[in-house]
Amino acid sequence: IEVANTDIIDIGTPERLFLARRLYKDSQIRKPLIIAHGSTVYKSPPTSATKPLRKSDRLKSGGVEMDVHLTKDSILVVNHHSYLITKSNKEVLIEASNFSKLKVIDKKLASLEEVLRALGNKNIKIIIDVKTISYRCMKKIIQQIKKYQTNNIFEITAKEPLLLRWVKDNFPNVQVGLIIDESRF
Repeated sequence: IEVANTDIIDIGTPERLFLARRLYKDSQIRKPLIIAHGSTVYKSPPTSATKPLRKSDRLKSGGVEMDVHLTKDSILVVNHHSYLITKSNKEVLIEASNFSKLKVIDKKLASLEEVLRALGNKNIKIIIDVKTISYRCMKKIIQQIKKYQTNNIFEITAKEPLLLRWVKDNFPNVQVGLIIDESRF
């Protein structure tokens, strides 16, 4: 992906980060913007949304990507999966549950607002990958971006082109990215 003459690399794994840095080290190619992806920087996905942020700081990445879901009571939460696993090994869907119930299952679960507050004014790219496909969810994300917009650059990604078109039509300063689901082809 090319944005503002910078190649964006979603590092995924430490091995990919090493290869990316090595590739660009002694070349004339533009320096990449390395994005810390919350779910794959670790051997197993962390439930705590603040772990990727700390990992992002340690890796000196230029940004962070996070998956966002909307709970039943309209709270935006950051979690890789669309569900949480209870102690009895049952899946609980985020979209079908209230935030307070989800916090009982996973005390480290963070809202998008908590994560954006923790990020503060770091002058980084924040990619919000929208997993709950609805205008209500998108409107809430835009509210959060407006509330915490500082020097950070925001991009909203989703698999639904109509929602992204709505974002561009109503909020032209927010970057968007369409995720193409290869299984549809």
